Amino acid sequence: MWLGVDPGKQGGAVLLSDTGDVLGVWALTWLGKTKFRLEAEREYGNHHVEEMRGILRHARGLSSADPGQRLPCYLEAVTGFRGMPAPLNAVLTLGRGLWWGVLVAERWNVHHIQPQEWQPKFLDETDLPKGMRLKNYERKRRFKAAAETLWPDQKWTLKTADAALIAEHGRRVSLSDS
Repeated sequence: MWLGVDPGKQGGAVLLSDTGDVLGVWALTWLGKTKFRLEAEREYGNHHVEEMRGILRHARGLSSADPGQRLPCYLEAVTGFRGMPAPLNAVLTLGRGLWWGVLVAERWNVHHIQPQEWQPKFLDETDLPKGMRLKNYERKRRFKAAAETLWPDQKWTLKTADAALIAEHGRRVSLSDS
C-alpha cells in the first residue's frame, strides 16, 4: 500500500493498493484566509491534526498490514519560491510540517518527494512552445486529467489528483527498486 499526500493549502491524501487500485481518497478542508497570529495557528493546527489522524487511521484500517508495520507514505516536499507571498509560503510550510509530524506519530514511513521529481512523469507539455511553462491552474487541470486517465472510474478533483499521482509515483519507484 502507498499513501500519497499533497500538503498544500487545498491538498489531499490518496491510498493505493499494491496493484495501483484506489483504496481511499480524502480532500482536506481549508479554513479560508488565516491570519498568522498565534491563536489562529493553534486553531488551524488543532483542526488539521485531528483531520489528518482520522485519515491515517482510516487508511491503516484499509490495510492488511500488521498494526505495528510502518506503511510507506510519499509526502510532497512543497516549499516556497521566489516571489511567493509570505502568507502562502507559511501555509505550505505549516501544512507539510503538520503532515510530517502526524505521519511519524502514527507510525508511517515518510518519503519526502520534490514536485520536480514526480510532476514530469505525469505532465505532458509537448504541445507548448519551447521555453513556455503552464500556469499553476492549468498544470493542476492537466494533473487531474492524468489521474482520470489512470483511474477512469474515480471522481477526481484539483485537491485530490496531485495526491493520487504522488502515491502512484511512489508505488512505481518502490516497485522498480525491489
